Amino acid sequence: MTTKFTAWARRLGCCALAFAFLLPARPAAGQTCGSAPGAPTAARAEPWPAPLDRKVTLHARNLPLRDALDRVAAAARIRFSYTDELLPLDRPVCASFREVAVGDVLVRLLAGAHVSPVAAGADQVILAPALASSVEEPPPRDVVTLDRIVVTGSVSGAPQRELPVALTVIGRRALDSDASGTVSQLMDAGVPGMWLWEQSPATVVASYGSVRGASSFGLTAPKVYLDGIEIANPLLFSQLAPSAVERIEVIRGPQGTALYGADALSGVVNIVTRRGHLEPGMPHAHLQSSLGLAQSTFVNGGATTQLHALSLRTGSDLHSAGLDVAVGTIGAFMPGAYNRHVTATGGARLVGPRTILTATGRYFAQQAGVALSPVLRDALGGVATQDTTLHLDSGARPESVREYTLGGSLTFAQDARWTHSVVLGLDGYDLSGVAQQLTPVPTEADSVLKAARGAAQRGTLRLTSVGRFGDGAPFSATLTFAAEQSLLRERTAAQQAEPLEQYAASTPGPQVAQWQTTTAGVVQAQGSLANSLFLTGGLRAEQDGGLVATQSALLPMLGAALVREYGPLTVKLRTAYGRGIRPAQTPARETMLTGIQAQDMYPALQPERQSGIEAGIDLVYRSNFSLQLTRYDQVASGLIQRVSWPAAASDNRLASRAAIFFPDSGSHPGTKMPRLESGLQNVGSIGNRGWEMQASGGLGALALSGTLAYTDSHVDRIAGNYTGDLRAGNRVLGVPAWTGSLGASWNAGPWTASIAGSRAYDWIDYDRVALTRDYLGGLRTAWQLSGPALRSYWKHYDGVSHLRFSASREFNHGLSLLFTGDNLLNYQVGEPDNVTVLPGRSFTLGVRAAF
Repeated sequence: MTTKFTAWARRLGCCALAFAFLLPARPAAGQTCGSAPGAPTAARAEPWPAPLDRKVTLHARNLPLRDALDRVAAAARIRFSYTDELLPLDRPVCASFREVAVGDVLVRLLAGAHVSPVAAGADQVILAPALASSVEEPPPRDVVTLDRIVVTGSVSGAPQRELPVALTVIGRRALDSDASGTVSQLMDAGVPGMWLWEQSPATVVASYGSVRGASSFGLTAPKVYLDGIEIANPLLFSQLAPSAVERIEVIRGPQGTALYGADALSGVVNIVTRRGHLEPGMPHAHLQSSLGLAQSTFVNGGATTQLHALSLRTGSDLHSAGLDVAVGTIGAFMPGAYNRHVTATGGARLVGPRTILTATGRYFAQQAGVALSPVLRDALGGVATQDTTLHLDSGARPESVREYTLGGSLTFAQDARWTHSVVLGLDGYDLSGVAQQLTPVPTEADSVLKAARGAAQRGTLRLTSVGRFGDGAPFSATLTFAAEQSLLRERTAAQQAEPLEQYAASTPGPQVAQWQTTTAGVVQAQGSLANSLFLTGGLRAEQDGGLVATQSALLPMLGAALVREYGPLTVKLRTAYGRGIRPAQTPARETMLTGIQAQDMYPALQPERQSGIEAGIDLVYRSNFSLQLTRYDQVASGLIQRVSWPAAASDNRLASRAAIFFPDSGSHPGTKMPRLESGLQNVGSIGNRGWEMQASGGLGALALSGTLAYTDSHVDRIAGNYTGDLRAGNRVLGVPAWTGSLGASWNAGPWTASIAGSRAYDWIDYDRVALTRDYLGGLRTAWQLSGPALRSYWKHYDGVSHLRFSASREFNHGLSLLFTGDNLLNYQVGEPDNVTVLPGRSFTLGVRAAF
């Protein structure tokens, strides 16, 4: 770590100590096992009416209120009816009851929730609102509260107040206001320091511009989990059904690798699907259908858009199931480009007195029509002849991808101290029809698509045991032990040509299959003093088949958090250190070069590594306002980049393949195309430093949110064998310096409305129009299109703003009218480069029915 940052961290630590011990503060109001709710309670003077008089035994520590209610219902064989908005269902509770009446248990568990248990039948209890005079206005659902249970950053779930890392949670309110379901819009609007380029419908891959800077070239991406099941290729996870998701939890940086392992050095995204109870009398099904029009300057009349979705829910708090299906299309927003997709997500939940069993399934299919960018076509002019252009258009096949996830989890509460869980799952994909841009330097999306074409399946088995000791007054501790086994099978289409093969609509090459095994063990310990000071340390020992040189890695994590409360204001200081690693060989890596594995062609290719520290402060005021500020300093080394160089003079393979595009070799300038080869190289060392800020607040029906992030991603050192265009002191290409978002939503009675804007600003990337023109036209030599000479094609980008709006009006009988507007400023080009084309301004009108 740099001397400057060390001094900065020392000053911050001194300020933290002064803040913690010199200022007056009352004890933290967070719940402990030694305080209500959860402590044994004296018997009520009057007996409870049936079924509230049934006796139950329950022992649990730091259990979400939702799960505690479900286990009480299972033990007493009764049903609870309640409204999610009235209860802090993610709040941790501690329970230690033996043969206690259900009514007494509920009084303790629901303390401060302003609801009362009311018997409504032989086996039904309603958690009804208290008297109106005593009920406070509930805060917006997505405002941060440090006492909610989260599953990211801990193996089995823990209160957010204990975590030493910056955690962002995208809740139901944000998901409800985003009907598109694209991961890029959700992350850009809600997660500071993480930026996904607006995804063009002409591709099936997500492209991350930054996750606290660069942790790779083309592979900067977090590790993605769906209900604890690892996604095989995170860059192909670009679409989800918002109605199927309860929340999305995100941590940035390498601090999560001690729990989640190799390939998590950028961060972790954990998607938690909905499996909650269905209230009696509530609709079991929601049907939505919408039709719209997207404007475009590249086609006449614009492109039609459609989205049709069906959501089914059934069951109770003891057993529930759900299914969400969505079908969407967008027409030709530029000649030959279109998109069609189908998403289906299902899940089930079964609750017993000591067990919770869940199941998750997902299927996603997408087809994208790939066409030559009209911006590039106009720029090529006479360089690409009419015959060449027609050949490229007519020969191209659509890109298509199929993805699937299947798995489940079982949690068993042995007693009040130990909880055990097992997660078993399979995720896979099948990608075909890959086409790429006409350039000697492929875009990040092109590299990922080229690497991933074929298929992959990843199976994961994870066993966890968590022991909780002490009652939190004044000291408590948590020990976590986990073992994980992962098996990855890849079938990758070997490359038959470099690089001209990528421009043709060639048939897939022979499939090369390979297996990769990962075995890991995790130990993590956390100590808590008076539920105010939290110290965390963890270590993961991992043996990974993708780590060619070492085969194994030790991934540590250290962190601390201090929480103090001053009247209605809660203040949390936190800091954490982590170190991560990414193998050179991953499903999203370009590991196949002319049919030879990358590590065989380049024995010195090292894995990518990143380590660093973060420190920050969280402020929460009355659960109505929150502010999170984070400073991070990370060093990434061994980052892998695809580098081009002039082909050997005796190598005539590329010259002979030019006839594919320029059959009349005597009249087309394409015969002068420079001959280039490419391969993977370690760049050296990258410094990623910056600031993140996130704020949210609400007043009544109005909720506001915003993010702002500054990223300084520079090359610190160049590896000795690197021959690319980067030099020490250069900014990393494609990483925006500034990203931010603002959003507002209104929910009052039958009306709901939201408006959100996001923008990335100030980055450097290639002028791909000029680069492609000079390459195809033979206007530059091979030496002028490779190595340091590529710096002449660097271009500064200012970025564009994205603005979207949605509104709905609910009528009687569960009928609602929906209106959305996207890309309201009508920017179609400008990011991430000067070739990519997006749909223009679009408006959609839809209807939703509940029954």
